[in-house]
Amino acid sequence: MRTLRVTLLIAAVVTVLMTAGSPLAFSATAKHATPLVIQAPPTCPDGLITISFDPNTNILVCAGPPGPAGPQGPAGANGAQGAAGPTGPIGPAGSTGPQGAAGPTGPRGPQGQPGVWVNPIQIGMLRWSQAVIADDVTVGTAPSGLAFDGTSLWVTQSGSSQITKIRPWDGTVLGTFDMGAPGADPGSIVYDGSNLWVAAHDGSVRKLRAADGVLLGTYMMAGASSALAFDGLNIWTATAAKDSVAQISSKQAGLTLATITLPTGAAPAGLAFDGVDIWVTHEGSNTITKIWTIDNTTVGTYPVGNAPRGVAFDGMYIWVANSGSNTVTRLLAIDGTWQGTFAVGPQPTGVVFDGNNIWVTNHGGNSVTKLRATDGLPLGTFPVGVGPTSIAFDGANVWIANTGGTTLSKR
Repeated sequence: MRTLRVTLLIAAVVTVLMTAGSPLAFSATAKHATPLVIQAPPTCPDGLITISFDPNTNILVCAGPPGPAGPQGPAGANGAQGAAGPTGPIGPAGSTGPQGAAGPTGPRGPQGQPGVWVNPIQIGMLRWSQAVIADDVTVGTAPSGLAFDGTSLWVTQSGSSQITKIRPWDGTVLGTFDMGAPGADPGSIVYDGSNLWVAAHDGSVRKLRAADGVLLGTYMMAGASSALAFDGLNIWTATAAKDSVAQISSKQAGLTLATITLPTGAAPAGLAFDGVDIWVTHEGSNTITKIWTIDNTTVGTYPVGNAPRGVAFDGMYIWVANSGSNTVTRLLAIDGTWQGTFAVGPQPTGVVFDGNNIWVTNHGGNSVTKLRATDGLPLGTFPVGVGPTSIAFDGANVWIANTGGTTLSKR
């Protein structure tokens, strides 16, 4: 009887616990193979989204949809500079870029050292005498211009259109060529290393091939040229009637590269090149002007004697023949300072340097005067033909054009 009561009590307790849904009831149910029922988690109402759900506490967290993004906050402070990474490999060399524009012309360099005061050719020829009186050479009518091309002597004639080629060591005439117009004043022929340039009375400058005398070109200028010079690259011509000098290309068919206007009444009469500058005598204003050949600017103008004509450079000094005062003036080439004035014969016209001495033609005295270049000491005055004007040096002797006659004199 007691046993039956205990059994009924246990059954009642189990029934109560299962009814309450307690874990014990779940366990008992499982133990008795009752089917397991898993309920789905609750869901949020429409319009809300589930944030989280805890099955142990049966807590469901819902939220509305996300709102718009808020404004961006201020930038934070820059962090510390990181360590530099390793240097990468050198890339391949790029292609060469285009040539840049030329820079401005640099300043002028200092004057070079003076030339050697010894002429080895004359020493080799035992030229101890002050002058060699040789026979004159007949060439034509009024010889006026002289140029030496390294082998032959060329002579223009103001009285005809002929130009004569002479062998200097014996005076043999090698040829006579017609250039088409009479030659101009003394000093109006120059050699450029390949060709001869001759100023004619018609206002042209004519180019002849030195090898055979063939006329290569005729170039009209502003007026008849009174003098010519070569600066190692281009030809310079002086036009007395226009008070100007012009620079002509020796390579581009006589193209005029520049024209420099001189003061009114200057009447340029002579030209000389000193390796850097062109010197122009002004017969009308008793001065000489120095022009830089790089940019054709005037470096300076300096007083000399009366009516200066011929001019020559000896490696250090500029020598000017003053036809109106029967003197020659010596200037220091580097700055134009006066270095002395020396008496010569009447109406000095042409000047040349022979490597040791200065020779001056005396147009009014039918003579030439020789001066020592180092100090201007007179070494002698020697007779020549009638009316000497132009003068040239062939490496051994000087040649004088006797414009008042028909001959050349060799000294």
